[in-house]
Amino acid sequence: MYQNNRLKTVKKQYLYKNAAKIFTNKKNRPTLYICNLKIMKNLTTKKLTIISVALIAATILVYPWVSSKLYADSTFKYKIIDVHEHIQSVEQLSKFFPAMKELSIDVITFLGSPNQTLQRYDYTGKNFTGYDRNNGEVLKIANSDPKTFKALCTLNPNDKHQLEKLQECMENGAIGVKLYNGHGAFYKRLGVRLDDPEMMKVYEYCEQNEIPVLYHINLSKYYDQTINILEAYPNLILDLPHFGINSIKLDKLSEILERFPNTYTDISFGAPEYTAAGFRRLNNKVSKFQAFFERFQDKILFGTDMVITDAEFKDADYITMTFQCYRDLLEKEQFYCDKVTDFYESRVEELEQDYNSCEEDCGDIERDLADYRKYVEQSQPLKGLKLDENILKKVYEENPKKFLGI
Repeated sequence: MYQNNRLKTVKKQYLYKNAAKIFTNKKNRPTLYICNLKIMKNLTTKKLTIISVALIAATILVYPWVSSKLYADSTFKYKIIDVHEHIQSVEQLSKFFPAMKELSIDVITFLGSPNQTLQRYDYTGKNFTGYDRNNGEVLKIANSDPKTFKALCTLNPNDKHQLEKLQECMENGAIGVKLYNGHGAFYKRLGVRLDDPEMMKVYEYCEQNEIPVLYHINLSKYYDQTINILEAYPNLILDLPHFGINSIKLDKLSEILERFPNTYTDISFGAPEYTAAGFRRLNNKVSKFQAFFERFQDKILFGTDMVITDAEFKDADYITMTFQCYRDLLEKEQFYCDKVTDFYESRVEELEQDYNSCEEDCGDIERDLADYRKYVEQSQPLKGLKLDENILKKVYEENPKKFLGI
């Protein structure tokens, strides 16, 4: 009961806070909200009547224009199912609502995360902290609206009770598991092989119970261990996100997708610097990635790997911009992505400051500055994949449904 009431409160706060603002965002997409309820408390009955009549008239006149701006294009054919996002707590959920309406995001899957992912700090120690708390947060969100939000719990490979925790998470509303120890930094921190005997028990349980696993694995480093897992459990439902952390060379990922029936990848790149690099890589190799999507059209999932916290810049506009960039990447021949351009422009500013203050041995800074200036030019505009409708439907809807079992 508390969980449902808490989510209702968050949604009410979102509507109350934004009910009155008229503003234009960075891309000049106008968004209209009707009135400020706080101001109305201080108005007389006569003034309220006049305002009400004016609002009714305005609504009749501008509704078609407003609805076209606030809500998803009615001609868009797909309901997007997103398999890969992170969130700090239920407090940030309302930030997703505008993008979900505007861009036809029908389902979002939130992944349990340690503090080290949510705050991006302390990648050197052995600790893997806060994940139980965040598992609880994503379960609250999923249980508040099971049709719209899904939860994957995470586990600590060094926890002797990890299998019991997974079973408990599943009983409490999770539909799968997210694992991190194939990430280079976590692999060093946790000191546990992917094919460790205790981890193999988790994979066995997931295969037997058809539980999807979203596993951050750098295939350039841990390919052999990944193959050991899949040879032992060939029917494991497995998403290797970020093109296997190796979108420069797709051969190892391609072999896995070809060989094992329930393996997938997702298109997310993650943090702004990785998104910028990934989008630029696709920009330079459009034909290569179009061929990859054609070949593995039944194996590719939609997701962006945002990590939404209480950081001020990670607001509703940031989320909408990110989703829009990924949609444009798949749907358009050319597009602009502020998330990519902003990152490269900010990097140029940082390097210019470093170069101006540099007194000797400035060659590396000068080369980096030249590279990032080039990246700014290359990202205005970016080239997209312009996938055909059949492939888009699979990436947006059909493949995520299969992977998540929904």
